[in-house]
Amino acid sequence: MTPLARFPLTRFSLTRLPLARLPLARLPLSRVPLAATGWVTLLLVTALPDAAPLRIAVVSVYLLFLPGAALLHPLRPALSGLRPNEPGGPGTPGTPGGPGLGTAADEDGRGAVAAQNLLLVVMLSLSALVAAATALMLAGAFSGDRTLVVLAALTSAGALCPALRPAAGA
Repeated sequence: MTPLARFPLTRFSLTRLPLARLPLARLPLSRVPLAATGWVTLLLVTALPDAAPLRIAVVSVYLLFLPGAALLHPLRPALSGLRPNEPGGPGTPGTPGGPGLGTAADEDGRGAVAAQNLLLVVMLSLSALVAAATALMLAGAFSGDRTLVVLAALTSAGALCPALRPAAGA
């Protein structure tokens, strides 16, 4: 029996739906601010005049860092090759995907892992920007605001997406 077969349209009621089983019931609230940054940037872009220093600063910071930071979350476990709950995995303090910045390979304290993460965030952000702008140009619909809308949607999806699992053979 399909899940919708239990709820015929003649007796449809939202109170009868198993809302606890929906993925939105487990929405990670800590990532909601990151998901909202694109929309806040778009709001500021439309509210501020052209060439305003605050507008330039907000858009520059957003384009360089925030889409990549949002995309890094779902990709980090797959890139590290460890499962999120394994010792040394992304949920463990002191690992690249965890709360700390250093790892056992970064014992000298020079911040090599933090620098790698920063570079990866910037490269992911710029890649997302180029992909969005290219797609809009090929569609004949390119504009700065439309590019920000696409990047805001991508940032929201990346920030709220669950972490990917590494391949079974990894």
